[in-house]
Amino acid sequence: RLNDSTYSTIANREFNMITAENEMKMDATEPNRGQFSYTNGDRIVNYALGKGKKVRGHTLAWHAQQPGWMQGMEGSALRQAMLNHVTQVATHYRGKIYAWDVVNEAFADDGRGSRRDSNLQRTGNDWIEAAFRAARAADPGAKLCYNDYNTDDWTHAKTQAVYTMVRDFKARGVPIDCVGFQSHFNPQSPVPNNYQT
Repeated sequence: RLNDSTYSTIANREFNMITAENEMKMDATEPNRGQFSYTNGDRIVNYALGKGKKVRGHTLAWHAQQPGWMQGMEGSALRQAMLNHVTQVATHYRGKIYAWDVVNEAFADDGRGSRRDSNLQRTGNDWIEAAFRAARAADPGAKLCYNDYNTDDWTHAKTQAVYTMVRDFKARGVPIDCVGFQSHFNPQSPVPNNYQT
């Protein structure tokens, strides 16, 4: 969409940060194991930096949009592949990314605040911590964020579970700097009336 002059004019005028929708996700950046592709992500990063904008990297580890080769992996092999992916991608963009969504949507919408059942979760409950530590080692200057949706209402167990995880990480020195409260607003899903800016 950066080639669409109407879109880019509005983006340049109204926003100070750009986030790639899909171009930096696992399936886009490592389509084949150990073979990294940064062309589309680089285009967005270079565009943003050329316009004086910050870049939010989205996302290093996620249960969805994994490349086919990763979907069938499990255990220590998957853990190592995930950590290698985090390290390689964050290293490639070191110094260019203001903030990374290190882990995306790891909590379930089950009303209990549970972790989402995923191949990454099945590698061990510490997989999120491991991803954050790898990201900090690869890009020490970037802010490291956990990102999720349906976390904007304190009465939800999911919101409290994310809060508890972040407090635990902070208490134990796990590198986490921010939480992304993901939202999708459109005519079918308007801004809730209890939101404030």
